[in-house]
Amino acid sequence: MNKSIILVYRDERFSPNSVERDRAILDAVGDELRQAGMRVSCFSEADLRPHLSADAFLSMGRKESTLMLLQQKEAEGALVLNSPRGIAGNTRAALDDMLRQHNLPAAPLVDVGELTENSGKSFWLKCDGGSESGMPCVAFARNAGELRRMIAACRQSAGCQTVVTEHVEGRQVKFYGVQGTDFFSYYFPDAPEPRIGRCQEGSDDPSQGDFDEDQLRRDADLLSRLMDVKIYGGDCIVRCDGSYAIIDFNDWPSFSVCRQAAARAIAKLVLNDKRIATI
Repeated sequence: MNKSIILVYRDERFSPNSVERDRAILDAVGDELRQAGMRVSCFSEADLRPHLSADAFLSMGRKESTLMLLQQKEAEGALVLNSPRGIAGNTRAALDDMLRQHNLPAAPLVDVGELTENSGKSFWLKCDGGSESGMPCVAFARNAGELRRMIAACRQSAGCQTVVTEHVEGRQVKFYGVQGTDFFSYYFPDAPEPRIGRCQEGSDDPSQGDFDEDQLRRDADLLSRLMDVKIYGGDCIVRCDGSYAIIDFNDWPSFSVCRQAAARAIAKLVLNDKRIATI
């Protein structure tokens, strides 16, 4: 008997400027699973209802009601990716704590109380609101005075947690992975023609080798396990000396530069799960 899969599209408010790209990766995964003989249905977060049943739920949803429903489906024995608990717990403050607790490369943390006006440094303020409030606030502060004004404004929001880190000079690298598979990819978004790292066979671009990509893969995989987010994307800043700092980590990115390879890996993750695999 064919297994049933429900795909849940992310509510548009959680996909600023990325609605079509977010749908595209989920649709690509659905195509892979249909080719493998699975029965696949698609729903928006708004259309998800408790009576719906399936062997697996692949959800990009972030609404509190969606996460609560998927927790119940998970408790009933369904495979749910990503874990609703992992999504709910993947705040910027929690990410920062996890990076430091496990000695993963992170931007230097700032003690605002000890900050002097003439430090000569720039900063990033990250503010977590409730999961229903949309994307968290991330703002660049050119100096300590600007930072303090931003913090005061941010803390007026109920339930807002803030994290302040130093600005790290270097090149941005965006990375993508699927835990439990051999898929891992990265690219430099500032390159004239962004090229994928491990997905680009025979790359002769020297800018692709100025940091330890195997170490980044190991660090990203560990963070994926710690945060309970198997399908992930993130950002790091690579310094001139090749060291890097992880600055962001997200569930279910759009994988737009490596969509088909990512879709195959996600489908493989599903098909290899003991709740889905058939003898």
